[in-house]
Amino acid sequence: AIRGKALQYVALCSGTLTALSCGFHLGWSAPYVPQLVRDGATIPVSDGEGSWIAISFLIGAFCGSGLSGLLLDRVGRRKLIIFTSLPFVVSWLMVAFATSIWELCLARFIAGLPDGVVFCAVPLYFAEIADAEVRGLFMSALTFMQLVGVLLMGVVGPHLPMKSVALYCLCVPVVIFATFLFLPEAPHYYVVRGELERARESLRKFTGVENVEEHLGSILETVVECDNSKGTLTNFLTNEKSRRGILVLLVLRGVEQFSGYIAFVFYLPAILDDAKDFVSPTTSTAIYYSLQILVALVAMVIIDKVGRKPLLLISVTIVSISLSLVGAYFTLQNLSGIDLKDYSWIPLAGLLLFIVGYSAGLHCIPLLLLGELFPIGVKVLAMSLFDMYYCLISSLASKFFQYTKDEFGMHVPFLTFAVCCICGVPFTIYFVSETKDKTLEEIQMESKSKAKV
Repeated sequence: AIRGKALQYVALCSGTLTALSCGFHLGWSAPYVPQLVRDGATIPVSDGEGSWIAISFLIGAFCGSGLSGLLLDRVGRRKLIIFTSLPFVVSWLMVAFATSIWELCLARFIAGLPDGVVFCAVPLYFAEIADAEVRGLFMSALTFMQLVGVLLMGVVGPHLPMKSVALYCLCVPVVIFATFLFLPEAPHYYVVRGELERARESLRKFTGVENVEEHLGSILETVVECDNSKGTLTNFLTNEKSRRGILVLLVLRGVEQFSGYIAFVFYLPAILDDAKDFVSPTTSTAIYYSLQILVALVAMVIIDKVGRKPLLLISVTIVSISLSLVGAYFTLQNLSGIDLKDYSWIPLAGLLLFIVGYSAGLHCIPLLLLGELFPIGVKVLAMSLFDMYYCLISSLASKFFQYTKDEFGMHVPFLTFAVCCICGVPFTIYFVSETKDKTLEEIQMESKSKAKV
């Protein structure tokens, strides 16, 4: 039987397929909503209706995050991940055979439900099974595979019928179901339920070591500390180990989404239309996503060597500069009357710089910290609440972008996003702690000591 690090990497490969499936759904709007909005579409859709089709996925993810908070400690991480396969398959079948707007919205909503579960359950599962020295790699791989899904959908989608793509994509959740059936549950879940022998067996499988008493003891210690008020909202808000994590994740998740990333996923071709004299929107979109994949791959490899905080600081700084550059261009274009035709390459250059910065850290590190910063007693609640928060602000950022660009001009959302990211630079310097090479238990001890200062 496969044991130790080999089993951890099998779990990594299977778990990241869930993010690939989420990426397919997230990226679906970019090629297919514009097709539906065009005259002569098989399902006629207005711009406003297209926007709702796009964000129905995020609304479903919001609800899925809430469900995961209720079920993760009852059903288990592994079983809940297996259950995500069903709504993924159903949603793709509905997309393939949809004949009306409401069917597409419902399909997107159903697809969002497992997305909300995936980004609660899989990071938690990875954080609990991965060795400290590769935990950053595991978390980064999850967001990396989501990017791969978005890229593949953005590049392949414009050239294939909606029905064909949907039927191809439903193969992925079938593979997820088949592979996770043979993976063990995370040991922390068994400890929380008091099933210590099963926890020992899980630890032996994931570590490849027979004597796991010391490791089991450290998990038990953290569980006992949180047991009296485990999983309650009051404990989450008042626990001295949680408070710093709450502040850090509220701000970082806010900066992550009000950098405009989700809005750019939905509206990238429209933003890049200004650069069409230099390169077609289809080509520039492919360059954008390919660069994102490349940088995310590099970040995934180096995150456990360089550390979370340095990468995050570099990331937020580059994103701030790029958004300011593009915002300044659109401000001059919309308000000054200056002819900027010779400089119409600036939005493309700015967005390419943006995606380099965003992929270097802001895309993956907040999710990684979410799996690391909270004690086990409130971790499930934290994952659920912050994933709901993520879905909410993603929807707000997307609608904010669409409304302000239509009503006031493209410069308003870009300058707003730039200000949000600039505020993230000093926050990262003073409030984000390094967690590289530390076990989850060591991170909690450090959080407790800082809370007392």
